[in-house]
Amino acid sequence: MLMMRWQIAHSGEPVPIVGKLLEKVLADPTGVYSNPAAKGIISNDLYNSFGAMHGTIMVFMAIVPLAFAAFGNFVVPLQIGAPDMAFPRVNMASYQAYVVGGLNHVLQLFYSRRGGAGGWTSYSPLATSIPTNGQTLWLIGMVCLITSSLLGAVNFIATIIQLRAPGMTWMRMPFFLLGAVRDCVPAAARVSTIGSRWHYAIDGQSAHTSFFLPTGLSVGGALANVSGGGSPLLWQHLFWFLGHPEVYVLILPAMGIVAEIIANNTRKPIWGTIACLFRPHDWVSLVHLSGPITCI
Repeated sequence: MLMMRWQIAHSGEPVPIVGKLLEKVLADPTGVYSNPAAKGIISNDLYNSFGAMHGTIMVFMAIVPLAFAAFGNFVVPLQIGAPDMAFPRVNMASYQAYVVGGLNHVLQLFYSRRGGAGGWTSYSPLATSIPTNGQTLWLIGMVCLITSSLLGAVNFIATIIQLRAPGMTWMRMPFFLLGAVRDCVPAAARVSTIGSRWHYAIDGQSAHTSFFLPTGLSVGGALANVSGGGSPLLWQHLFWFLGHPEVYVLILPAMGIVAEIIANNTRKPIWGTIACLFRPHDWVSLVHLSGPITCI
């Protein structure tokens, strides 16, 4: 992030201290591709790579798995009186997919020298016309991470609904559990949409399909050798249908945690419990409507 800030403030100037190190680490030993950090200067492609890595690591490798999934795996069974999560093997598969996707995300930047050069949104046709395999590796990592999120969401939903202690109705459930359900249900419903988007993009990189490439596309001043017929807007629709609502819904478990902490330390029930239970549902409905509205 600091190197991105340096590139904005001092564009075209070498990065102090780490600039020479980046030049050596990201150099292509075959000499086929230019160095994205030549002379210690952050190039436009490397800036996009850093932006993509920052966004995906922050959301898919930090907020979702650590602040919600890891904490929830410990707290949810305790709060509902269950011995464990509903599907322990699915839980393990979710963790394994997260590890594979996370390692791929970190290592592909150094392996390909241009990992995620299409930016964190990876808009086509930019992301599907990058000549290196870095974008393909980045997309494979995203498929692993989104699969991890899908498996975890299904496990949380099944655990909270099926393994509750006798007498724990929905109105008696802790706020954190209600926030988790409100987060997991939309995530599980929309993950297939964004997962298909990344699968289509991988096909475009490896099998040279044209889901997002229009007819008559010009790349570098020359007509691109693609079959065409695709739509770049399709990528944006599939992306923002999940991406825009998801970043807001992630705050719901945190709101539940804050409510639990305040109620516990003040030794008082939360004022307006019914309103607190149902108001987030209205807010979530508006947030999820914002996804299709953003696509218009």
